[in-house]
Amino acid sequence: MSSLVSITESGPDPQLNMDTVFNQLSTTFKRAPGQQMTVASAMTVFEAIITDTETITHAPGPIGLPGGYPVLVNAHDIGVVLPDGLTIQEAVDINEACMRFDDIERIDENGTVSFTELNMSILKEVLDYECKCMPLSEAEQWAAELRSKFLELVSSQR
Repeated sequence: MSSLVSITESGPDPQLNMDTVFNQLSTTFKRAPGQQMTVASAMTVFEAIITDTETITHAPGPIGLPGGYPVLVNAHDIGVVLPDGLTIQEAVDINEACMRFDDIERIDENGTVSFTELNMSILKEVLDYECKCMPLSEAEQWAAELRSKFLELVSSQR
């Protein structure tokens, strides 16, 4: 049985134009609600699998990797395809470094997210919310608490 996921360290598709990809962020996807963008991204992957159409897109966390990666998708394979000269370890290192811009210190093998000290100090001061580490199994309850704290803040400002 072949693996549905693979890694290629040299991109096979010279048609992928990075200027076109990044220009979409300021036009097509400008101020697109997060859920809408997530669904659109997921649908691209699902459609390629269902129709067995080879598609290059971007996907979060293929084979459990941190962050997002360019992937080549069809009904038989979801493969990470990296640009020439970029190794998978370099791509992982880039994604792990970039997580800190989202105030994530690290994500453990079991899915537990640890947040940066600065992020938590701000949330503690502004919302009286403190979640230094969030196991995946507790994400829903932490999200509910954060929402509640935010609504309290909004209510107090009226």
